Amino acid sequence: MYLRGSISSLGDTLFYFFPIVIGWSAARKFGLKEIYGITLGAFLVYPTLVTAASSTAVTTIFKGTIFALKYKMTFLGIPVALQSYSSTVIPIIIIVWFASYVYKYCEKVIPDVLKMVFVPFFTLLIAGVVSLIIIGPIAMILQNILSDTVLWLVGLNKGIAGFLLGFFWSILVMFGLHWAVIPFFAIDVAHYGYDVINPLIFAGGLAVLGSAVGIAIRARDERVKSMSVAAAISAFFGINEPALYGVLIPRKKVLLTSFLAAGIGGAIAGFSGSKLYSFGASGILGLPCFINPKGIDAGFIGLCISGVVAFAFALIAALIVGDKKDAKSKPSKQQLAEHSDVYAPVTGESFDLTTVNDGVFSKLVLGDGIAVKPSEGKVYAPVSGIVRVAYPTGHAVGLASDDGEEILIHIGIDTVNLEGEHFKMHVAQGMRVKKGDLLVDFDEAAIAAAGYDTTVMMIVTKSEHLKSVMPTQFGPVTNATKVLDVELQSSSVEAGTTVATNN
Repeated sequence: MYLRGSISSLGDTLFYFFPIVIGWSAARKFGLKEIYGITLGAFLVYPTLVTAASSTAVTTIFKGTIFALKYKMTFLGIPVALQSYSSTVIPIIIIVWFASYVYKYCEKVIPDVLKMVFVPFFTLLIAGVVSLIIIGPIAMILQNILSDTVLWLVGLNKGIAGFLLGFFWSILVMFGLHWAVIPFFAIDVAHYGYDVINPLIFAGGLAVLGSAVGIAIRARDERVKSMSVAAAISAFFGINEPALYGVLIPRKKVLLTSFLAAGIGGAIAGFSGSKLYSFGASGILGLPCFINPKGIDAGFIGLCISGVVAFAFALIAALIVGDKKDAKSKPSKQQLAEHSDVYAPVTGESFDLTTVNDGVFSKLVLGDGIAVKPSEGKVYAPVSGIVRVAYPTGHAVGLASDDGEEILIHIGIDTVNLEGEHFKMHVAQGMRVKKGDLLVDFDEAAIAAAGYDTTVMMIVTKSEHLKSVMPTQFGPVTNATKVLDVELQSSSVEAGTTVATNN
């Protein structure tokens, strides 16, 4: 028994601590140092907070309204409505997104001599407090609304409730809102001897299993096939997260058909009057828990049919609408040159990037490159490639070149505060541009008159394929002047790179 529990814990570990993993990934996405995302994620699953979340409530505020909250602790006299954030995805993404803005603000206002200590301190303090006082209560309010809605639907029509709950269950798990429903399983079994809600989500696991099997059959890439097979095995034993996060979410059409299959299965279970009589294993192995103590009845047969239908529907749908790239013998790759020439984005006077009046650029946090004091307000494409980022404010553009490097062009320092005034963007995300194409017009004189430094920074952002960046020209430049020599490490890279900017 202890060995089985240990193995189960090993399998559940990653998903229990998902906020830490997602925190690391979200930090990279939002331009924040990964350690901040990891720390905030760990904060959400810190044992003391987890214990407090399961403790008895102090009292209820806003009692009698949809905003009623049972809070279990206070911070500076402010009620804190805790919940369990383990295995959740969305809350930590929102928290890290908020923290990225706190970090940028602190970087801007705190003197350089104090940044090392106070930027991390205030970023984590503010983001942590907001996560407990604001994000937590919002999630709790949504949980209360959800639980009332589910109970109303079940009382109104179990078939409709089964379709909706089956369809949206995985989404609720991602938001951490499923905890609004789970307590009713045990309450109903204890009070009535059975539960009618849990059977409505049973088919969801079979739908995920069918989708994973379908992708494994369809895939020609060995890496995708092996990952899908492993995810399917986990789904068979009731652990759906590997298939959901590793296989289905990157394939939106298959994910949608899996949700639909789960909804159809849930509706069948609801119309059949399926019931849960006891608790045991998850997935297919948990089927005995749905057998009436008096013997197999129509409810159990309906539940079995719901699982078979969900599995078959999801499997066939995955074979039909599976991601087209899986049908190819090899994943799409773009060839990278060993060297790439990068030209000046503006006409003016180029100089060393490490001397600009912005710590993020001068310290080469994002990568190496060059700075130009512009003499005209036109930004041209320094390479041919795809526009990955085109900010509506016009102050920054990110390109993925045909040679494989990623380039960020940032016009001025802190010019994002102008909110697009004095800028005119000529490209959009996803557009293809050729070297020398006009990207942005900007009014240099007006920006300077507003008190902003108009220096244009061009950075080759850090990536695993980048070996070195060497400036080749300081002094007068035009958009026909080569200013950077970029050396790449690899001969190929998966298509679909991204570019990040700091402000």
